[in-house]
Amino acid sequence: MVSEFTLPWTDDKRFIVDRIFSQVSAAGSNIAIEQGPLRLSYAQLGAILTERVEMLGATVTQGEFVAIERPRSIDYVVDFVAVLALGGIPVPIDPDLPRARREALVRRLPGRRSALSRADAADGAY
Repeated sequence: MVSEFTLPWTDDKRFIVDRIFSQVSAAGSNIAIEQGPLRLSYAQLGAILTERVEMLGATVTQGEFVAIERPRSIDYVVDFVAVLALGGIPVPIDPDLPRARREALVRRLPGRRSALSRADAADGAY
């Protein structure tokens, strides 16, 4: 699980991620998130988050800005929390903006940056 990793977190990021995983342990079968007919328990959310952190771990670094281009969805929440868990700085970008505008926003992010996109949900990278 994510909470077992030794990660470079700030106190605020640690609090958010730790709160989610405390619910995985305390109330794993309770509903954590739902979107329309789709519902995930805390246990399911914890498993998905852990998998996503492992997948993104090689590309997201501490202090890195990570553009998240997804509609409001469970995938968006998972990516947002996974970036926090890795010490990154999630930057929401509206996927309905024109492509040129989205690309310009990503280019304007300072320092090292990555982007997660709905276009490539398999690995989350542009």
